Amino acid sequence: MLDAIARLPGYSGQNADAQKAYTQAILADFEGDSETWLEIPRDQWPKDWFAADGTPLYKRPVVRLLRNLYGHPLAGLWWEKHFHKHLLSLGFQLMQGWECLYVLPKYKAFVSVYVEDVKWASPKQHAAKIWSLIQSVIKLAPPEALHNSTYLGCQQVEYAPTAEDLDFQNDLYLQLFSDPSQQFKRAG
Repeated sequence: MLDAIARLPGYSGQNADAQKAYTQAILADFEGDSETWLEIPRDQWPKDWFAADGTPLYKRPVVRLLRNLYGHPLAGLWWEKHFHKHLLSLGFQLMQGWECLYVLPKYKAFVSVYVEDVKWASPKQHAAKIWSLIQSVIKLAPPEALHNSTYLGCQQVEYAPTAEDLDFQNDLYLQLFSDPSQQFKRAG
């Protein structure tokens, strides 16, 4: 949907990756009563966990996980809640029926969030403002124009159809929709 909006006259679209996405979320905001504690491998212990002679001061120390971590069973959910909370704080509204699509009516801007991939479409004069707003609460890589980047494995390219292409599309359309078995029918 955002690809189509970005192609409207006067609009543009960009996308960016959230940098170290999951680790931007602080767990205390989401984990409730169940804290996550980790055992640290000995080769990762800080120096102050050892005596002056190199003897460990602890047997199997654990530390509380303070930031979201890739691999945690709830990491995706916590990241989603984190991003959702911040977009709402900026005035974005969740679009009904779309779990990852937001609209900012003030700027006629739309934002899609899928894991760490963020895409937005807005009037050209607001593109920098939308970037600045989102960047104020979520760390993002520099944005790229939709037609110069890959998003979820798909890349947009500029395409100017030839007269032959248009004839083929027209013939295909006539073939599909002149055949009654291919047409939409009313229920009932």
